Parts: sequence; C-alpha cells; structure tokens
Amino acid sequence: MRGRSGLMVGLVLGSYSVLVSLALAMAAASISIKQEWQTALCWGGLAALCWFAIQSFHAAFRTSSKNTSTCPNESALACARRVLKIVWGNPLTYVELLLIPAALAQSMSGGGDRIEFAAALLLASAVCCFGSAYGGEALARIVLAALASGPFPGPVAR
Repeated sequence: MRGRSGLMVGLVLGSYSVLVSLALAMAAASISIKQEWQTALCWGGLAALCWFAIQSFHAAFRTSSKNTSTCPNESALACARRVLKIVWGNPLTYVELLLIPAALAQSMSGGGDRIEFAAALLLASAVCCFGSAYGGEALARIVLAALASGPFPGPVAR
C-alpha cells in the first residue's frame, strides 16, 4: 500500500463521485413517480438495509484466518483491484453515499440545491480520502522511526 496513496485516493474518490451522481439521479427520478412506488421503494430500502445489517452481523462473528497485510511489492493493478473490491463491496458505502444522499436530495426544492449538496458531499469525501491516505503515510513514518530507535524510546515510567 505504501507509495500507492494517490492511486487509492483516485479510485475511492472516483467511486464516491459515481455513487453521489447516482444518488442525485435517483432523487430527481423519485420526485416524478407515483406515491405507491415511493412507498414500495421505502420498504425496499428498509429491506436492503436489514439485509446489509444481517450480513454484517454474520461477518462479525465469522472467524477468518486470512492475512490481510499487503505485499510490499504489490502491482498497481493488484492494488487497484483490492481497493475497488473494498469500496464497492462495502454495504455502508451504498448507505452513506447513495441511499441517504438520495433521500436528502429528494427533499430539496431546486436543482441548484442538489448540485450544491453533491459538491459539498464530494468535497468532504475528498478531504476524508486525502487525509486518510496521506495522513496515514505521515503517521506510519513517525511510528516506524520511533520503532527503529528502540523498543522504549525516552524515559519509561515505572
């Protein structure tokens, strides 16, 4: 993962942009549908959230002996596959960036309000992505430097 922060940020932010765009399209389309279909969509959304919750509950109790550490000489293609699998395979991504924004954007009166909402959401996502990726790299350098200087740098309280 080290040295691939730009690739990961680009993939995650691109995926988030697609989901937010789909959320706006869903919000615009849902305004013109009949009340019966809106009710069905609400119940369908509730069923999907329940299914995601049950899947997450089962996954939390499954034990896995997989080693999740990355290979230091991972290719860019393997890194891209891994990142996309994590982003698009996470049910919370759909809730946070598709369903909730679509519901909020549906209640907005004008198209300009929806665009501003989407821009703010994407800006917040960009700050989060860049902060996590490059902040994590900076923190890793600090921790690795501290570990290299010895097991207990500085005075140890007893």
